[in-house]
Amino acid sequence: MTAPKSPPSRPQLLAIAISQAGYFTSQQAASAGYATQHLNHHRKAGNFQSISHGLYRFAELPVEEDEDLICRLMQVRDRSDRLRATLSHETALAQHGLSDHFAGRIHFTVPPGFRGRVPEDCVVHRTPLGDDERHPWKVGSITTPLRTVHDLSKDDGFSTEQLALAIDEGIERGLFSKAAVFNTGNRRLRELLPTGRE
Repeated sequence: MTAPKSPPSRPQLLAIAISQAGYFTSQQAASAGYATQHLNHHRKAGNFQSISHGLYRFAELPVEEDEDLICRLMQVRDRSDRLRATLSHETALAQHGLSDHFAGRIHFTVPPGFRGRVPEDCVVHRTPLGDDERHPWKVGSITTPLRTVHDLSKDDGFSTEQLALAIDEGIERGLFSKAAVFNTGNRRLRELLPTGRE
C-alpha cells in the first residue's frame, strides 16, 4: 500500500467511493491520507467494509442494484490500480436487455497480457477491445451491443435461438443496424439477420 502524504480526508475518500458505487481501494485511500492503521480502525468500527484484498466499501452508502457485478469489476485492477475488466458476453447481453438468458457466472473481458487478480467465480475472456467496442458502465465498462453479439457468435455453446433473438431485438431497438451486423464480416451473425427489414 502506498504511504499517505497527508492527514486523512474523509470528504476526499467519500467522493472517490461515491463515484465507484461505494467502493474504494487501499491505494485510493492512501491518496486521501488513510494509512493501513486508519483503514483497520474504520473497518473494526464498522465504517468500512473489507471486501477483498485491497478493496473496501463505505458501509453507510446504499447498495446498488447490480452490486454483485460492481463488486467483481472493482476487484480486477492492474498494478497501477486501474480497472481492467469489461463486462461482456452473456453478462453484457443481459445488461443491454437483449436476452432473458440467465448466465450462471459473470463474464468479463480483460486485455490479453493482464496478470492481476480475478474473482474465481467469474469467466474471464482475454482479448483486446477497441475504444469503439465498449462504453462506460456504472464502474468500469461494458461491451457495446454489437460487440456483445459478435463475441457470443464465437461461442459454439451459446444458443443460436438466443443469439437470433438478441440480434432481432438489437435492430428493433436501434442499438445497431442490419448494415452494422453485416459489415462485421461475421458469417454466423449474417446468417441470423432478420429478413424483410431495412
